[in-house]
Amino acid sequence: MMIRGTFLAVALAILAGAISAGAKTVSFAHGEMRACVVAAPNNKDLRARLNRLKRQRANVLRIAAAASELASALTDENDLGQAIALHESALATRERKLGGNHLLVADSLHALAALAAKQGRRDDAERLFRRVLDIREARLGPTHGDVADVLEELSDVLPADRRAEADALWDRAQVIRRTDRPSFLRGPMMRPGVRLIPPPRPGAPPAATGTQSP
Repeated sequence: MMIRGTFLAVALAILAGAISAGAKTVSFAHGEMRACVVAAPNNKDLRARLNRLKRQRANVLRIAAAASELASALTDENDLGQAIALHESALATRERKLGGNHLLVADSLHALAALAAKQGRRDDAERLFRRVLDIREARLGPTHGDVADVLEELSDVLPADRRAEADALWDRAQVIRRTDRPSFLRGPMMRPGVRLIPPPRPGAPPAATGTQSP
């Protein structure tokens, strides 16, 4: 059992390192883990791909995905104006083709919310994060880890005079963190009817780990 546990720990460490290095393929052979690291495409390549898809009159959802990928790369280079325009274009396409409650729509909204927060546009960021929250709660359930992500981000953009509301959002996210499995291991959502108490603030007495709802 100890050997198996050690191998698992080593394998997970290698996997985490491979992913952080940009690995696209991880394979197991004869007890050995191998990772193939592939360099991420640059902005020039992503822009060329987007233009090629447009010229080929490819499926509009493929074009939207390519636009989103380029926008993310531009965000990393702090070219926020172009990134916003591309995300807005992708959002319009996804809403038109998939409806307003699709998870891909939430992805575009989330990207725009993060950009608004980065630019200090708190009101816009809050409005967009709340749309993301509504979609993810409806599609994934209120105890999914992706919901926790948005709750934390929404908490961060609320102004100081709404500290109590921000703390409540943060506490709810921590409850989810304690019950949701990591994204690559997620299975069914947490069983309905279970409520957990968030971790106590520093210096506060410990709370019970869980109670059954009436």
